[in-house]
Amino acid sequence: MVEQIILDAFLLLPLVIVAFLFIDGLWQEHRLCSHGRAERARP
Repeated sequence: MVEQIILDAFLLLPLVIVAFLFIDGLWQEHRLCSHGRAERARP
């Protein structure tokens, strides 16, 4: 029982970290793109 929980934690933790980094990267890219468009639109 305890071994299964530890094994699941070691399998899921890297997946959660990778997913968080991927989503954070997409969010930063989206923010930079929208920020750049807003600055270019200003006269």
